Amino acid sequence: MVADEDLHRHAVENLTPRDSVPWLDRAWRLERLDEAPVAYPLDADVTPSASSTGYASTFARAGFRTAARRVPARPAMRHGLEAM
Repeated sequence: MVADEDLHRHAVENLTPRDSVPWLDRAWRLERLDEAPVAYPLDADVTPSASSTGYASTFARAGFRTAARRVPARPAMRHGLEAM
Protein backbone atom coordinates (compact mmCIF):
# COMPACT_ATOMS: atom_id res chain seq x y z
CA MET A 1 0.00 0.00 0.00
CA VAL A 2 1.21 3.46 -0.82
CA ALA A 3 1.89 5.70 2.19
CA ASP A 4 -1.07 7.92 3.12
CA GLU A 5 0.60 11.14 1.98
CA ASP A 6 1.10 9.60 -1.46
CA LEU A 7 -2.30 7.87 -1.72
CA HIS A 8 -4.10 10.70 -3.50
CA ARG A 9 -1.23 11.35 -5.91
CA HIS A 10 -0.97 7.63 -6.69
CA ALA A 11 -4.72 7.31 -7.28
CA VAL A 12 -4.87 10.29 -9.62
CA GLU A 13 -1.85 9.13 -11.63
CA ASN A 14 -3.47 5.75 -12.20
CA LEU A 15 -6.94 6.79 -13.38
CA THR A 16 -7.94 5.33 -16.72
CA PRO A 17 -10.63 7.01 -18.83
CA ARG A 18 -13.77 4.86 -18.92
CA ASP A 19 -13.92 5.09 -22.73
CA SER A 20 -10.53 3.33 -22.85
CA VAL A 21 -12.07 0.15 -21.40
CA PRO A 22 -15.38 -0.33 -23.26
CA TRP A 23 -15.79 -3.94 -22.04
CA LEU A 24 -16.74 -2.53 -18.63
CA ASP A 25 -20.12 -1.51 -20.03
CA ARG A 26 -20.81 -5.12 -21.02
CA ALA A 27 -20.41 -6.37 -17.44
CA TRP A 28 -23.71 -5.72 -15.63
CA ARG A 29 -21.95 -5.31 -12.29
CA LEU A 30 -19.74 -2.57 -13.72
CA GLU A 31 -22.24 -0.72 -15.92
CA ARG A 32 -21.77 3.03 -16.10
CA LEU A 33 -23.73 4.92 -13.42
CA ASP A 34 -23.46 8.23 -15.25
CA GLU A 35 -20.61 10.19 -16.81
CA ALA A 36 -18.74 10.78 -13.52
CA PRO A 37 -15.88 8.35 -12.70
CA VAL A 38 -16.27 5.64 -10.06
CA ALA A 39 -14.09 2.93 -8.48
CA TYR A 40 -15.20 -0.65 -7.75
CA PRO A 41 -13.30 -1.80 -4.64
CA LEU A 42 -14.20 -4.89 -2.63
CA ASP A 43 -16.16 -4.58 0.63
CA ALA A 44 -14.34 -6.94 2.99
CA ASP A 45 -17.18 -6.59 5.55
CA VAL A 46 -19.46 -8.43 3.10
CA THR A 47 -17.11 -11.05 1.60
CA PRO A 48 -13.87 -12.76 2.62
CA SER A 49 -12.55 -12.71 -0.97
CA ALA A 50 -9.18 -11.23 -1.81
CA SER A 51 -9.09 -7.99 -3.76
CA SER A 52 -6.85 -6.79 -6.55
CA THR A 53 -8.85 -3.56 -6.86
CA GLY A 54 -8.49 -2.44 -3.25
CA TYR A 55 -10.86 -2.47 -0.29
CA ALA A 56 -13.85 -0.20 0.21
CA SER A 57 -12.65 0.73 3.71
CA THR A 58 -9.36 2.04 2.30
CA PHE A 59 -11.18 4.02 -0.37
CA ALA A 60 -13.54 5.45 2.29
CA ARG A 61 -10.58 6.61 4.40
CA ALA A 62 -9.24 8.39 1.29
CA GLY A 63 -12.50 10.32 0.90
CA PHE A 64 -14.45 8.12 -1.52
CA ARG A 65 -18.20 7.70 -0.92
CA THR A 66 -20.50 4.91 -2.10
CA ALA A 67 -22.42 6.03 -5.21
CA ALA A 68 -24.25 2.73 -5.84
CA ARG A 69 -24.17 -0.87 -4.71
CA ARG A 70 -25.44 -3.22 -7.43
CA VAL A 71 -23.60 -6.14 -5.83
CA PRO A 72 -23.28 -6.18 -2.02
CA ALA A 73 -19.57 -7.01 -2.03
CA ARG A 74 -18.53 -4.47 -4.68
CA PRO A 75 -19.76 -0.91 -4.18
CA ALA A 76 -19.29 1.74 -6.84
CA MET A 77 -17.40 4.50 -5.05
CA ARG A 78 -16.76 8.05 -6.14
CA HIS A 79 -14.39 10.81 -5.09
CA GLY A 80 -14.92 14.39 -6.19
CA LEU A 81 -11.12 14.89 -6.44
CA GLU A 82 -11.58 18.56 -5.52
CA ALA A 83 -9.23 18.33 -2.54
CA MET A 84 -6.46 16.53 -4.42
